[in-house]
Amino acid sequence: MESKFKGRALGIGTVFHAGCASWYMTDFNETAAVAECMAIDEELERADRLLAAGMVKGYAQNYAGCTWEILEIEKDMYVTVNGTDFIVKMDGIVRIGMDVWVLEHKTASRIDRNYWAQREMDLQIDLYLIAAKMLGYNPKGVLYDVVVKPKLKFLDRETEEQYINRCAAWVQQPGKMEQVQYIRTPEQLEYTTRDTTEMVACTQRAIKSDQFPRNMNACFDFYRDCEFLPVCQGRTTLEDDMLYQVRKR
Repeated sequence: MESKFKGRALGIGTVFHAGCASWYMTDFNETAAVAECMAIDEELERADRLLAAGMVKGYAQNYAGCTWEILEIEKDMYVTVNGTDFIVKMDGIVRIGMDVWVLEHKTASRIDRNYWAQREMDLQIDLYLIAAKMLGYNPKGVLYDVVVKPKLKFLDRETEEQYINRCAAWVQQPGKMEQVQYIRTPEQLEYTTRDTTEMVACTQRAIKSDQFPRNMNACFDFYRDCEFLPVCQGRTTLEDDMLYQVRKR
């Protein structure tokens, strides 16, 4: 099942990712990246699309002059852990100097100590590294980029370009854009294998018994309500076709 309403935050994130991918694929061309944000097929208010474009422009300006060698961009693949397949979507793989890194881009409403603490044990990071090794790379770790969504409104008196530039300047302020390197030891990756095996076993038991315990630790991940929170709160059901639909495969 999936929500019929993707939500503003996810829409902005989708456009931001597309712009960043374009920036890498066009040899760090800021203009092309902004243009991709405006062209991508995504249901999003015009002002929010401009905001995402401003975030991408600020990101491009912040890392202007970088000499990264682009190895992979927007790489999707299956990763098998103890017989279970996981779909992994990597934003990119780059070489910086002699080291290979997996790229991850995120947008957030804010960045604080709790945000980074949650990432420390993020299974997604481990799966990225396993996937990169399956492709034949020897990654040093994951470069985790986070950009805060500007809390700026589009003003009647400004042009679209002025608004994009204002958002670009906003995200380049201290604390609005951060990059953290995550490096995993072989022991940590082994823990991931064990955790994944247990998670799969729990899921299989739930499917067999048709009983799915609520994960109350995930209700407000990334400082937003889970789309299925109304179901867990008993205010509606998955059969509510105004809110939910079967995901197309």
